[in-house]
Amino acid sequence: MTSDKEWYFAYGSNLKKERLRCRVGEWKKEQKASLRGYILTFAKGYDGHTSGKANIKSNSNSEVKGIVYLITEKQFCKLDACEGVCKGVYRRTPVTVESEGKSVPATTYTMVKEICPLKPSADYLDLILEGLREHGYDENSIEEVRRIASNT
Repeated sequence: MTSDKEWYFAYGSNLKKERLRCRVGEWKKEQKASLRGYILTFAKGYDGHTSGKANIKSNSNSEVKGIVYLITEKQFCKLDACEGVCKGVYRRTPVTVESEGKSVPATTYTMVKEICPLKPSADYLDLILEGLREHGYDENSIEEVRRIASNT
């Protein structure tokens, strides 16, 4: 990239601003985004998970709501550690999201392997739902995430 900043697409607990701030510090910009052709899931990604963690999987009839944050490579490296990249839990995945009426290249995290579907803990789900509210998502979007979590 020509810039030292890149869009990070958050769809899980990093939607919550304070959580992301604790992990990577401040970011330059944020905006709502939608990832078409994917579905939100909750799963066990490695044996240490005792509750489901957010993941996305290809699904042509769905979309995942989230936020893109403009962050640096140094911040991505901090996220890599939080997301268990070196343990093989998540990996960086390039995606193209729709944001502010444009297609935007971004990077997100996807599970290397879903061991099995698993419901998220109430605290973890609250981080996601609070993050969606913080960013101005409507109750229908929030209820959709709650429905997906409860049907896992």
